[in-house]
Amino acid sequence: MNFIKICVFALVFCGFVAALFATLLPQKHKNFQLLCETKSLSGDIPVYKFKSLRTGLHVILAKIEGPTVHGYFTIGTDHTAYTVETAGKDGFMNLLPIYLEHLLYPTLTDSGFITEVYHITGKGLDAGVVYSEMQARENTGSERTHNELIRILYPSPSGYRYETGGMLANLRNNITNEKIREYHKAMYRPENLYVIITGDINS
Repeated sequence: MNFIKICVFALVFCGFVAALFATLLPQKHKNFQLLCETKSLSGDIPVYKFKSLRTGLHVILAKIEGPTVHGYFTIGTDHTAYTVETAGKDGFMNLLPIYLEHLLYPTLTDSGFITEVYHITGKGLDAGVVYSEMQARENTGSERTHNELIRILYPSPSGYRYETGGMLANLRNNITNEKIREYHKAMYRPENLYVIITGDINS
């Protein structure tokens, strides 16, 4: 829960969210600008926001002592988010480039679209990992309330007003792998990517 509170505080205080921190990079790598620094609401956790001068990637770093390092990766144009937790900084630093590569440079193959997003089975049933996930959620009371609320709070064309997993009718009738590729190319860019890291990464 502390991780979430720190993330929310960092978002509120510094702006949205951010990507790789100058304190971890050798002195010769000065392509990260410190945008702001503060402390947590409790006053005992230093929080820093950096921006890459080369790519626009943002990083928020909350220095928390302890054995685990948490990462929260999000695209600033919609609500897509990924998390990672490791025991210590070494595992985290090994996973960080893998996560960033998968976010920014996925394969997006046609066969992957059929498996992961949507297809019709040999028995004529709707299927696909994303479709099945959304089928389980779309008509729940909490999801319907949430979708109505975000449409009221965020005017068009804000990406925050949409269900990032997709609505069933759109997944069945309108989505194509080419549309996914075009959206990814336009939106999943370093300058739209924010990375929040909490943990002891300098020890």
